[in-house]
Amino acid sequence: MSYFPMYIELKDAPCLVAGGGRIAARKVEVLLDFGAEITVVAPRLTQELRENPKIKAVARPFQEKDIEGMTLVVAATEDGELNHQISALCRKKKIFVNAVDQKADCTFIFPAYVKRGQVTAAVTTGGSSPALAKYLKREIEKVIPKQIGTLAESLERLRPYVKATLSEEKQRAWVFEKLFETGHFRLNQGQENAQLFDRTEVDNLIKEAQNEYPNRNQGSKLAMAQAREVCDRLREAFPEHEYEIVVISTKGDQIQNVALKQIGEKGIFVKEIERELLNGTIHLGVHSMKDMPAQCEKGLTFTKTWKREDPRDVLILREANSLNDLKEGAKIGTGSQRRACQLKWLRPDLQIVDIRGNVDTRLRKMKEQGLDGIVLACAGLKRLGMEQVITQYLTPEQMVPACGQGALALEIREDHEVLQKMLDSLAHEESHACIEAERSFLKAAGGGCHAPVGANCTWHEGTLRMEAVYGTSSIEGLKRVVVWGSDGERLGRQAAELLSGGKEAGMVYLAGAGPGDEELITVKGKRIIEEADCIIYDHLANHDLLK
Repeated sequence: MSYFPMYIELKDAPCLVAGGGRIAARKVEVLLDFGAEITVVAPRLTQELRENPKIKAVARPFQEKDIEGMTLVVAATEDGELNHQISALCRKKKIFVNAVDQKADCTFIFPAYVKRGQVTAAVTTGGSSPALAKYLKREIEKVIPKQIGTLAESLERLRPYVKATLSEEKQRAWVFEKLFETGHFRLNQGQENAQLFDRTEVDNLIKEAQNEYPNRNQGSKLAMAQAREVCDRLREAFPEHEYEIVVISTKGDQIQNVALKQIGEKGIFVKEIERELLNGTIHLGVHSMKDMPAQCEKGLTFTKTWKREDPRDVLILREANSLNDLKEGAKIGTGSQRRACQLKWLRPDLQIVDIRGNVDTRLRKMKEQGLDGIVLACAGLKRLGMEQVITQYLTPEQMVPACGQGALALEIREDHEVLQKMLDSLAHEESHACIEAERSFLKAAGGGCHAPVGANCTWHEGTLRMEAVYGTSSIEGLKRVVVWGSDGERLGRQAAELLSGGKEAGMVYLAGAGPGDEELITVKGKRIIEEADCIIYDHLANHDLLK
């Protein structure tokens, strides 16, 4: 027979030992070592079994009903025929059974094992030579140090953190190999009662692993920092769950040589993530709220907002000390129309240069392209620990931030109610109220993350104050308004109405169905037609679509 090596959880699992002699007692001892809940049935029991408070001893002959509900059964009576019968009953009911000294009647066997805390090493000869198995056990005991269980416990505590930080299996394996080598050495030096590793040491190994095995799709540093922030917070609040970061490359990550305004599509940093959410591949999408379109994809929703980071924009300048110190005609890099329009409003002489990329890329481009400065979000720099590069913080009065800037957007499926309750329990009331108002304005103004639209809402003892900006690509079309109120949704709509001259700005969609065939229109196009407030069409339109 060929046995597959498998470890099973026996803690509190009901197990039956039929037999009350010396062999049965040895089997009981093994099962107790792994926390099993044991019942022993036999007409006569050894004194050791009768007096063992950890087992249930039943002094009577075996009965068929004894195997009901058992995880596994050990037939260890002195009657070989009875053991065979017990084995047959267990096989019929699909219960794991071991019949001592009867290899053909066993569906599992007891290996020779060495147990050190959580570390268990086992060896078996498949029942062919118990003496050889015992010899191999003694050899294993020489190899595995007694303190190895302490190391296993330390590595177990670190595993969720390393797993959440490194997405590549090779990177994680490299880190744990180094941790094992270090921990093994320290145990040999007698440090088993001390903390084997500290977080700084682990973080340094993680950085080395990233250099040793570069990740082809590692995700931006900021995206990873935000994901780790969420994981750490959840791990602290709900330690009973495990968390893993899955890196997903979006269209916005892939297209780096085209200006955002030329791409034109809203949500280019989120579509791929939303698709994986809807497919159930991932459970939670972590975004920068400022990058999110005005509306969630159908079937998805945002949880309540956690505490917001600093929403301001900042200037990083090569030589000047402030916006006012910049020379006339200075070149400033940004990929945002909102920032570009407001910079020109503050300093009409500035030359705006479109740049894309993550923080490190933009800092590099500033030097390579001879730019005098760039504009970035303060929140991202703080999350990356790069505040030292900031030259000037721009007040909301100088530059109104993007709607939701500084806040994380936690996106889940609408039907994940348990997850939503977990995430909502960590929400920050003031931040949530302000983000709700800003998102309401974004929706009413008809803007996405690339339109020159911005809003900054603050909380003052229950009253919301929101400064909003809306415009076209020129500074002449840029308008500002300040509104106060207690209802964030209404406040956002009010600001949009004031900026649009009493009419809410809307979205314009172009929907077509080829030569007018109703079956050729897309599902999204059909939904847009059904929900539209106004439809403009020509004589080629299929009137069945307009009903």
